[in-house]
Amino acid sequence: MSALKLGQQGERWASDYLSEQGFLVKEKNYHCRGGEIDIIAEKAGRLHFIEVKTRRPQELCFSDELIPAKKRQCLNTCINNYLFKKGVSHDNYQLDLLLVLVDPRGNLKQIDLFEGI
Repeated sequence: MSALKLGQQGERWASDYLSEQGFLVKEKNYHCRGGEIDIIAEKAGRLHFIEVKTRRPQELCFSDELIPAKKRQCLNTCINNYLFKKGVSHDNYQLDLLLVLVDPRGNLKQIDLFEGI
């Protein structure tokens, strides 16, 4: 399975997982001039901007390597763009990382949500 297809499948698994955990998925692949946010979801009145990373066991690394400083800056630009366009309060949101782990064949192995990164 190509990296692109694996990433797309990982985002589908992530969306399903979030729904099962009580999140309301509002948008997927929100694009702005600064980049893209994989999933925007809401739970208990709080917005969650979620970066999804799908990895095989041999591709694991630390979270700061998964979302380097330049990517964080792009995500923050998109978050601010979304909040402005939707007229949403700037104090009730967070950035989360959802890590989808797959086995060497690309089958779902584990999903972990790291909130407020």
